[in-house]
Amino acid sequence: YTTDVYMKCDITFDGRLMPNCGIKFKGNSSYNNPSQKKSFKLDFNLYDSTGNLDGEKKLNLNNGFKDPTFIREKLTNDWLIENGVFAPRAAYANVYINNVLWGFYISVEEIDNTFLDLRFGNSSGNLYKGDPHGDLRFLGGNLSAYQSAYEAHSSGDSVDWSDLIHLTKNINQTSDTEFPDSLDVVLDK
Repeated sequence: YTTDVYMKCDITFDGRLMPNCGIKFKGNSSYNNPSQKKSFKLDFNLYDSTGNLDGEKKLNLNNGFKDPTFIREKLTNDWLIENGVFAPRAAYANVYINNVLWGFYISVEEIDNTFLDLRFGNSSGNLYKGDPHGDLRFLGGNLSAYQSAYEAHSSGDSVDWSDLIHLTKNINQTSDTEFPDSLDVVLDK
């Protein structure tokens, strides 16, 4: 199996049929766990550019392999949203494949251009994924160190990694007393 290839499928969500969607295994740590229950990524407009689920183009079905209680991700995202922090919406789902219960999952909104448009009003700028190695440690000024720890998901053709390098340097090398005020300069308001 590969985590990069989508298969065409029909999805029924709360009784609503959505034909011509894409489904694939999610990658990274959730795919490599020993369980047969894998996480999935759904793409509602991969084969039909008008396809969406209530405005969402993609949705993740997380298997909760690092959290058998299935509560940490949902509770954290709900708490962040309630406290004004932009975070993906999450809900619980029973997933059936070919009418057979595959398992209990956490459905999580994809953090992508759609997410950025809804939260920030545009999708310009750089978006990084640090799973599983990007832990916001300052790795020096060498670009290749960041490229091996993060994936860039940007809307443009080129990625300017200097903002990520500057952020990690600020987090790790700013004094505790100066740190809160330094965030206004580093983070986009």
